[in-house]
Amino acid sequence: MSVRVAMSAGSSVSVRTIFPRSITLLTAETARSSPHHLKIKKILNELGLLSAESQGLKHSITTFDKLVESDHKIYLAIDPEENDDDGEVVGFLKLGEKRLFVTDGSEPAWPANIQCVLDFYICAKYQRHGWGRHLFEHAIENEDIEPWNMAYDRPSEKLINFLAKYYRLTDVVEQPNRYVMYRDYFINTSVKYVQGR
Repeated sequence: MSVRVAMSAGSSVSVRTIFPRSITLLTAETARSSPHHLKIKKILNELGLLSAESQGLKHSITTFDKLVESDHKIYLAIDPEENDDDGEVVGFLKLGEKRLFVTDGSEPAWPANIQCVLDFYICAKYQRHGWGRHLFEHAIENEDIEPWNMAYDRPSEKLINFLAKYYRLTDVVEQPNRYVMYRDYFINTSVKYVQGR
């Protein structure tokens, strides 16, 4: 299944018009202030439902309202040539900083502010065509962060395999908060303890 966009009757606005670049960064401000915010809302809500369904979740963890009420970021990928050059939504990656209690498995958990992958979905017709890696690479380059330096919220088996294949991340350190981290984080990062928070 793919997402074009549920347009209102008589609307002539295309996905390519709303998102002229192949990858667009959406924040609370850009999503809310866009003249196409109602159509963006439909797109994000539909994508959130598809992502939840693919993960076997009962509720969407990505919606327009959740984005505009947070400091999260959504990287949205578009195939501009699909649908008679009107464009089609490929998928999205949602990032956000979280304050987590983390552990390397040998020490008690300590608090740290960590960039997290909160949701990641590529529409079925675009899977296995390099779009996931293209989107992920764009996001981590823009954020100036390495994949090992992030935590992953309830990652699917597909995401676990994706990280192993492209980034050689295999030494999983499961966290008590349903997040997954990698041994590389604890090897490469000097985590500072924060007292009283």
